[in-house]
Amino acid sequence: MPSTFDVAVAEHPCRAVVAVSGELDLDTCPYVIEATGALSLHGQTLIMDLSAVTFMDSVGLNLLLRLRQRAEEEGV
Repeated sequence: MPSTFDVAVAEHPCRAVVAVSGELDLDTCPYVIEATGALSLHGQTLIMDLSAVTFMDSVGLNLLLRLRQRAEEEGV
């Protein structure tokens, strides 16, 4: 994982918060996919905290769209 990039997941009873910092791009999206892949969203709200993201390319945007689709499919 690049040293200027971090992804942290905090699960709460009604929500999961994924905080990302640094650049969200082709090199770092796999880390977010890995971190969110283990989450069970059934009945939880998925919150993406992107306040510390300094750059996002189209791969990062596509990741957000896929996470949204997954949340909808899981009934969130």
